[in-house]
Amino acid sequence: MGPKTSVTEGEFFRQPLREQINLAHPSVRHA
Repeated sequence: MGPKTSVTEGEFFRQPLREQINLAHPSVRHA
């Protein structure tokens, strides 16, 4: 478990999380 794995996990979760938030809260896109 190194810094590379941490970055990959963060980015991997960040992408789907952003899409989920956009679908759940479309108004967030304006922010």
